[in-house]
Amino acid sequence: MTRNVQGLCAALGADGCYELALYGICEKRGSRPVDVVRAHESALAAGLVEKDCFVKSAAGLLRAVLGTSFVVLKAGDGLDSAGNAYDLPLDYVCAPDESEILRFERVEGRSTIGHFVIGDGRGGVDEDPYEGSKTVRLGRLVSKRIIRPR
Repeated sequence: MTRNVQGLCAALGADGCYELALYGICEKRGSRPVDVVRAHESALAAGLVEKDCFVKSAAGLLRAVLGTSFVVLKAGDGLDSAGNAYDLPLDYVCAPDESEILRFERVEGRSTIGHFVIGDGRGGVDEDPYEGSKTVRLGRLVSKRIIRPR
């Protein structure tokens, strides 16, 4: 049995929406379901994610699961949280071979809460790792991750 599976699942549930959305993209592009617990443990061992589910290399995680190379571009308006210009505009529509992950944000008190979901390629929600997310319902779309085969 996997060590600390309950703690791992709690972390994925609390902070793993981007990682889970990436695994969802892998399932859509691949021919088999992804064992999220094993995939997370492998990604953690490979240095692709951190213990708190922060994704250090989305392209590396996709390559590890699917065996194919991808480029992950950021789409948005203005500057990202690091002060860099986005690669593409927020209204970017995916080409047929591309996938998208959407980032929604909402403000609650003094905190900004973010949440990632799988997009439909046109900026709409296709799947939400946390079904019924308050952040998606009440927040606004602030950026996208466009997944493009290399």
